[in-house]
Amino acid sequence: MTPKVSDALGHIERELVALWQPDESGTTKPHATTLNLLAVHGQREPSFFDTLEDVAARLGARTFVVCVDARLEPWALDGEVSAVCRLEPGSAREAVCAERVTLRFGTMAGKRAQSILDSLIESSLPTALYVGPGAPANVVDALAGSAGVIVMDSAELGLSRGARLASQTSAVVHDLAFVRTRRWREMLARVFDDPALLPALSQVTRVEIVHGTRADHAGQSAEAELLVAWLAARLGWSPGFEDARGSRVRVEVRDDPRPGVVPGCMLRVALAANHHDGELLARVERDADGEHVSWHVSAPGSEPQSRRFSIPKRDDAELVERAIRSFRTDSLLRQTLSFAEKWKNHG
Repeated sequence: MTPKVSDALGHIERELVALWQPDESGTTKPHATTLNLLAVHGQREPSFFDTLEDVAARLGARTFVVCVDARLEPWALDGEVSAVCRLEPGSAREAVCAERVTLRFGTMAGKRAQSILDSLIESSLPTALYVGPGAPANVVDALAGSAGVIVMDSAELGLSRGARLASQTSAVVHDLAFVRTRRWREMLARVFDDPALLPALSQVTRVEIVHGTRADHAGQSAEAELLVAWLAARLGWSPGFEDARGSRVRVEVRDDPRPGVVPGCMLRVALAANHHDGELLARVERDADGEHVSWHVSAPGSEPQSRRFSIPKRDDAELVERAIRSFRTDSLLRQTLSFAEKWKNHG
């Protein structure tokens, strides 16, 4: 007989209370909780759990690790509670501890994810939703309503799914794939820093983006596609890539199977635009060392320019932590995702 969800929930609630009770010596764990972190996943991806471990420790969050387990009875709920503690530097003494609750839903019980989590989260604290690889859509959609911040990665979730999720929630949305394009967006914007080149911004004729091959995603790169969508949305192009004058912009996104690069990562962006009686040409490309990008611009009547910039080194844990701490407006990402969805549907 399948245990009742209410019984499993009651057991988890009792464990949460017992976690902070004094031990035999009368000592209690130092307890601090800053927010609720709901981490939903669907694959046993080690890197996701490594990132989650790091993020939860940095934030001191009451963390819920949520998945749907097809091995359970459809209406079953299974869970366990533990304390995750940080140690004082140079000692084995616990500095601060927070709760971790692992929840495994049966395929039907997942429909109740929202009501179950509502009874377990700290209602006085903000809630962040971290969407991991293979996260079940019905669970993510259910939990999105209670989140103030949602962190996803279109490189894993898929661009269309990410766009739909953003359109269905009022939470602040952060996309790690979009964050990873920041340096490339900055470099493209710098092309037009010179006021003399600004008129060319409305006369872009072609864009080429090259990225590392992703064997597990048919060679596609969400980062490359987000960069195209950002550029098109900012310049007011149609989903068919026509500019404000009705002129067609030639856009090419392709992969390069070169070895030694992160699958899907940006490798090269080239842009051309009409300028006076000639053509402005701009190129940003990742150097062979993988730690710098080279930037080149040439235009009629101007001296060619070349610069080299470092690529900031940030692991996913740092990106996720920064995103969760940020409640800034996400209008730029929403505009980009909205264009990406229209572009995909148009094609």
